[in-house]
Amino acid sequence: MASPSPATPPADGRDLLTSLPEEMVSQILERLPVKDAVRTSALATPWRRRWASCPGLRFAFSGGDRPAAVDAVLAAYACIFCELFLVVPIGWAARWVGAITAKGVKSLMLSFVINSRFKSVLPPQLFSCTTITKLELLGCYMPPLPAFFQGFPKLVDLRLEEITFSKHGRKTVEMLIATSPSLTVLRIIDPVIQRDGDSAPYEDWVIQAPKLTSIEISSREDYGWQVEDLPSLEQAEVLLQGHQLLRVLSAMTRVTDLFVDIMHETYEDEVEVDMTFLDVKKTGLLSQLKFCKFDGVMRHSSEMQFLEFLISKAKLLQKVEVSLHEESLTDTEVLSTEISNFEKASSCAEIIVNSFLGYHSEMSSDEDEPEN
Repeated sequence: MASPSPATPPADGRDLLTSLPEEMVSQILERLPVKDAVRTSALATPWRRRWASCPGLRFAFSGGDRPAAVDAVLAAYACIFCELFLVVPIGWAARWVGAITAKGVKSLMLSFVINSRFKSVLPPQLFSCTTITKLELLGCYMPPLPAFFQGFPKLVDLRLEEITFSKHGRKTVEMLIATSPSLTVLRIIDPVIQRDGDSAPYEDWVIQAPKLTSIEISSREDYGWQVEDLPSLEQAEVLLQGHQLLRVLSAMTRVTDLFVDIMHETYEDEVEVDMTFLDVKKTGLLSQLKFCKFDGVMRHSSEMQFLEFLISKAKLLQKVEVSLHEESLTDTEVLSTEISNFEKASSCAEIIVNSFLGYHSEMSSDEDEPEN
């Protein structure tokens, strides 16, 4: 039997790599980590720097990457950045943000390296980017907004974590939100807003976002924030204390899923709050609430008043989960008994009382519950 003859190469001498259609090459590059996409330049002449003109690449650079190498990749890419995650070392913020915003970016996450003395200053170039739809900032200093800033018209998702603002920072946040008309997701976690003086109170400022569907706010300091009625809000997670908690909750008239994690400055004392502030006849509060998770309960009177208010007013309520604070002196049986005596607005509401489960534990869900 004659041995099979080797496969006949293409008539023009091209191998499989060089004969792939452009559309297929783009699909391959889009599925690769950016570092591997850059390495495809060595495969064949038609692939050389092909990655640099491929739209849809997702960039991710960690603290272990050489800044000069990252700089070269950002400079070479010729398209709008679809998705970009950067761990930013001290001294590189302005250079990288300038390169990114000059070409445009849709989804941007900047995690700034913090040393023991100061945070990196967020470069003003970022506020000239009108293509951005998702912005996540972690661990930087945000100065007042530049005079040329006209808003982020396409921004739908804004996440600010451990950001330090100037003494007028409350107005910075207020304007940043108000000039993002498409905003649907907002996260403000552990901000630091500088004061005019040690004893000067914070002036009130308002979160206004008519299209917002999801909000998360976490802060030990009361920075004077208030929330206007959010007509599209469906999910809320708040990690606050005292009167700022009530000010925020009072505007959540249409929320269906609510997560409340109580902060306690001291465990011996409590901040008494006036529950009449939550006037359901005026605000419509809790009218759409279906699921609620309430963590960090010490069984203080103000906490129990709020729970009673919630259970007695939420007519669509399906489930409430209550978890004790790790230092609470009460037990689940005592708390369950007390809550069971509350008048229920919803006859089908299921109430579950747990021991300490840890902060930011996820709301348990049944098959018929919506996804978070």
